[in-house]
Amino acid sequence: MKKITLFIICMLLLCTCFPALCFAEGVETAVVKALEVPVCVGYAYNCNELPIIGEFSEGDQYITVRTPDGAEGLADERWLSILRLSKVAIVRNERVEVFSELLRQGDEVEVISRGPAVTKVMVNGVEGEIESRFLRFEGEEEFVPEIRYTASGTELSNNPWLRDPKGKIVTGIYGNVYSIPNAVSVLKNKEVTVLEPLGECCLVEIDGEVGYIASKFALEAPTN
Repeated sequence: MKKITLFIICMLLLCTCFPALCFAEGVETAVVKALEVPVCVGYAYNCNELPIIGEFSEGDQYITVRTPDGAEGLADERWLSILRLSKVAIVRNERVEVFSELLRQGDEVEVISRGPAVTKVMVNGVEGEIESRFLRFEGEEEFVPEIRYTASGTELSNNPWLRDPKGKIVTGIYGNVYSIPNAVSVLKNKEVTVLEPLGECCLVEIDGEVGYIASKFALEAPTN
């Protein structure tokens, strides 16, 4: 009788655990292709006023903010105007990401659901979003680097959104806002190595410098 009871208990445990084990083995993963990408938990838009939560100091690149819909996370100070006395950040780009953490090239994420533009992921127990173009999914072959040539007007940027390329001064109701220059001009017909195609931009290496250029400026052959 004891053997039968023990057998039944073992079978119940096996039936309970087996689906979970199968699910764990079947989880889809993806690898980050860009130099770094945010795990977005929310977004903020031009002129949104974001309360700054937590401590911050002069020179911090990332500050913790709360979006109008209540999402809390880090935001890049380069895309914000900081009103330090009132602890408010004003968005000065079309859209900025509020994120739980930054991932580096080669980091692996768990895929919850894949979309054409955005993929939902789980990273360190936090659910967020990453642009699908920044991920290499299971079954996709690694890109083999290719030689291309720059078109006229090419600029090498340090971010895949190609933001604030000119470092212009913007005058508005919040005073003078100084954009940080983050792009350098590249000569026409310059040979570049495309490391990863990322949709509207591509990750490239030019004379030892790695960054992003708009894909339309990466030509198959030099032009006159």
